[in-house]
Amino acid sequence: MNKKLLTLVLALVVLLTACGPAAGNVNGGEAVQAEAPEAGGPLVVVTTFVLEDLARTIAGDHAEVVSLLPSGLSPHDFELGPKEMNLALEADLLIYNGAGLEPWMDKLLGQLDGEETRAVEAAEGVALMEGHSHAEDAEHEEHGEAHDEDAEHDEHEEHGEAHEEHDHGTMDPHIWLDPKNAVAMAEVITAALEGEDPQNAQDYRANFEELKGALEELDQRFVEGLKNAKTRDIVVNHEAFGYLAQAYNLKQRPIEGINSQSEPDPQTMAEIVAFVRENEIKTIFTEPLKDPKIAETIAAETGATVSTLDPLEGLGGGEELGYIELMEKNLEALKEGLGV
Repeated sequence: MNKKLLTLVLALVVLLTACGPAAGNVNGGEAVQAEAPEAGGPLVVVTTFVLEDLARTIAGDHAEVVSLLPSGLSPHDFELGPKEMNLALEADLLIYNGAGLEPWMDKLLGQLDGEETRAVEAAEGVALMEGHSHAEDAEHEEHGEAHDEDAEHDEHEEHGEAHEEHDHGTMDPHIWLDPKNAVAMAEVITAALEGEDPQNAQDYRANFEELKGALEELDQRFVEGLKNAKTRDIVVNHEAFGYLAQAYNLKQRPIEGINSQSEPDPQTMAEIVAFVRENEIKTIFTEPLKDPKIAETIAAETGATVSTLDPLEGLGGGEELGYIELMEKNLEALKEGLGV
């Protein structure tokens, strides 16, 4: 790469001190140094654990894959600093999730203008779902309205109103929780690597095909594992499981919204408790990187138990597992919680 010497020095310092952890190389939440690629291989910087795991599998030994985020931190909570900025500027490829997951990405992309780094959005080509707020649900219920999103959408169009004006502008970025979307993300990563490093394109494609087969098998395990669930409702810590629910005929009832950045108000808590009781929900799902106290409070009020469902936003818990293994753990948690 024809970079200025100063930028190269800064990047080398960053690689030695500030690289995020490799999948399967967690060190108590501390950043660890990534394995070096073959000579001349591209430097691939990613923004999430899932992208890191997929990219490493596809790249093999031909590229160095490092994450901007340290272990135990969600993209929702991450703050972009000078070290991360320099690392991204030195990368050949910057692969990010998109769909609003990384609120700091606009700032970073603005710095890439005129640089050699190529930015790639993994969510391109995935049909996105819209999120919604509990405040809106509460308003509907207060006026005796059923929360029918299709009917609501038709009503907005009839009155010439933009859908976003009613707080539906937030897209759900948690696309990877449907393994079929993970295949689409892997396809984007593969194409980016092929374009950056055409001499190893055949290997990238072969690795992708093997990964695709494993992801398709994972999808089928979810289909078979959940088809006889006694209930289809899942009460979850925050609104992260829409794609998973859509893929396997489930209905998520989130305690918090898309970004999970504030605790629910008393009215929302009362609504969740009533929903759990009325629908005889047996399990409240919390997350590895979140304080379980809210889920535990609801469980104590309703007699439900608490279990863990991982949105895979950031690597936590010290487990050296990849995307497929963690999704399999999610499947087992769902089967137990839904009475399969």
